[in-house]
Amino acid sequence: MLYDPNEKMPPSSPASIKHFARIAEKLSVDIEPITKRQLAELAEYDGLLIRETTSIDNHTYRLRGAPGRRACPSSTTRSR
Repeated sequence: MLYDPNEKMPPSSPASIKHFARIAEKLSVDIEPITKRQLAELAEYDGLLIRETTSIDNHTYRLRGAPGRRACPSSTTRSR
């Protein structure tokens, strides 16, 4: 799960990320929060949940590229 601990208005609060990880664990899914400093290790993961604000001018936009270009499957969610 990609997140930015320094983001001023993150799409998910730290408590939400912890809650998501607890629920995933009950489903036998391992969640490891990572930051953009760890993106070089992305190929080690089976998937990526982006919980940073996605913007066309930063790394999150590049990660959301066409599926054939991704290092691993990704998912994003939007608040409505």
